[in-house]
Amino acid sequence: MGGVNNVGKKAGADAGKGFKGGFGGAVKGVGALIAGGLAAAGVSNFLKDSVSQASDLSESLNAVAVTYGDASDGIVALGETAANRLGLAATDFNSLAVQFAAFGGNIVGENGDVVGFLDDLTTRSADFASVMNLDVAEAARVFQSGLAGETEPLKKFGIDLSAAAVDAYALANGIGESGKPLTEAQKQQARYGALMEQTAKTQDDFSNTSDSLANAQRILGANFDNMKAQVGGPLLNAFATLTTGLLPVVETMGPLLTGVIEDLAPIIADLAGQIPALLESFLPMLPVIGELAGIFLELAADLLPIFVDLIMALMPLFTELVPII
Repeated sequence: MGGVNNVGKKAGADAGKGFKGGFGGAVKGVGALIAGGLAAAGVSNFLKDSVSQASDLSESLNAVAVTYGDASDGIVALGETAANRLGLAATDFNSLAVQFAAFGGNIVGENGDVVGFLDDLTTRSADFASVMNLDVAEAARVFQSGLAGETEPLKKFGIDLSAAAVDAYALANGIGESGKPLTEAQKQQARYGALMEQTAKTQDDFSNTSDSLANAQRILGANFDNMKAQVGGPLLNAFATLTTGLLPVVETMGPLLTGVIEDLAPIIADLAGQIPALLESFLPMLPVIGELAGIFLELAADLLPIFVDLIMALMPLFTELVPII
């Protein structure tokens, strides 16, 4: 029996080698192929995202330049450092800057420090977001609503920018003239002052807790978006050149494709017209198909008891063979 066992072990070992070298090797090859495909897909997605980020950054820079004019250089400089200071990618910061532009002119005046205003407001937005566990962009939108006179978004955080609160702040800080209603610009100045006063307790929270998980993730995500925009810059120029080069091709292909479709239209219409006739000729076959199905079901019903009897007759034989096997 020992010889038989050795032979069995050798056969098992050989089978194992065969599995590893044959099926196992094939699985390994397929795994490598899948891994390579996923890696290629990851690179492709990264490059696609990079081009998109570069395009968005370019558009945001243009919007800042158009909106802020001579002050745009200072705004762009703030955006370049916003990732580490505020947890905002440059594109996102530029977008917020454009949204706050209308308020800046009213709050700081025609020749006021609009760059300083935007720096203070976005920094306070990041601090407020850090304390309230919000996205910085969301906190900035809440601030924007408050400056526009919408009290509800800030009210749920305990910030009161109601008309009475704004009038009281204006009176206490010399905004407007006593006995005269505030202008819209003066209202915005008072709302901004009241907002900064009531959120003063959150000041510097983002920088003080920049090593916390939430803020560290914001900073990492913003820097990663900036990196993709930087990588996508050269690709963006290449794709822009390619797109421009394809315009004449598309212009040439348009009439050609139109001509092909016009030539195919009668053929398609003719085929469509023949479909009802084809369906009508197929209808007489339906009863035949139904009869064949009925015959098949009758045969199955007749053969099923025979098959069951055969299985039941063989079961004792299988029961005896199982222990031997």
